[in-house]
Amino acid sequence: MKLLSYSKAEAYHRRLSFISKLTLPPGVADLANNIPEREVDLIGTKAMLAARDGLHPALIHLLVDAAGEIHRKQGLFEQAGEFPGTTQVDLRVSTDADQHKRFGRSFLYQYLPFWVATLAERAIIILLPLAAVLLPLFHYFPQLRRWHVRSRVYRWYGELALLEQDVAARTGTLPTEKWLADLERIERAVARIHTPAGFASEAYTLREHIGLVRRAIIARNHLPSVTSG
Repeated sequence: MKLLSYSKAEAYHRRLSFISKLTLPPGVADLANNIPEREVDLIGTKAMLAARDGLHPALIHLLVDAAGEIHRKQGLFEQAGEFPGTTQVDLRVSTDADQHKRFGRSFLYQYLPFWVATLAERAIIILLPLAAVLLPLFHYFPQLRRWHVRSRVYRWYGELALLEQDVAARTGTLPTEKWLADLERIERAVARIHTPAGFASEAYTLREHIGLVRRAIIARNHLPSVTSG
């Protein structure tokens, strides 16, 4: 009986992804008697650790570590630490397993108990996308708040400006009572607007403008000055 070299070992390895070419060096079986006498080419099937979809990443890390601990030694064909590998054969390789194989255990699992590290990792996965969304919102929130407050004030500026234009341009019979009623309605609405201290100047200026329009109406009709209640 004699171990023969397989001449097509490289061809099988290149054509079939699950076949590996193995090289048995001279003397590796019996160094004293130089067995085998020359290098022998062989083939073997690749081994993979298979798990169901949905397996928790923390368990995947533990399985990869356990397999590495068991098979970390050098053998006749494999280098030390070669198994487990993450080269795809015929099953999809887990992204978590590949990252764990390349970069090792995360600092969470190195310094924290397993259950604490698992919870912290989940929290990071949830919080990072939230932070990416919320941080820009926090940046624009003061601007949105400023726009919201000013829009409530500037809405009445537009109506007051139309009333002022009507007072200045109207000829013939003047609808004084309607003007004063519209002005009272605008003034009551402005009084109900709650403005933070930082925006008080806009509301105060609007009230001053209302007073100017009232005086313009009184001047058009030559009425004595009155104040609203």
